[in-house]
Amino acid sequence: MAPRLTRQEKNAVILMGKTTSQGANCAATGYPMATVNKVFQAYYKEGRLANAVGNDSPRSTTAEEDQWIGAAAVSDPFLSV
Repeated sequence: MAPRLTRQEKNAVILMGKTTSQGANCAATGYPMATVNKVFQAYYKEGRLANAVGNDSPRSTTAEEDQWIGAAAVSDPFLSV
């Protein structure tokens, strides 16, 4: 997964986006087009530079269950429940 942009980096992308195209913005910052586009959409549609708020739902498996699942996948990759 690509590293997250800091608030200052997102602000720089938005400021450059007001005077340049997305392609020029990508070339200047070195970020992929998808990243620049997501920053623009979050800023213009939702008015935010911060990361989106995540949900607080609990994990569906425990760490021990994850280990069992991984071990089962290694021993028999085609195993199904």
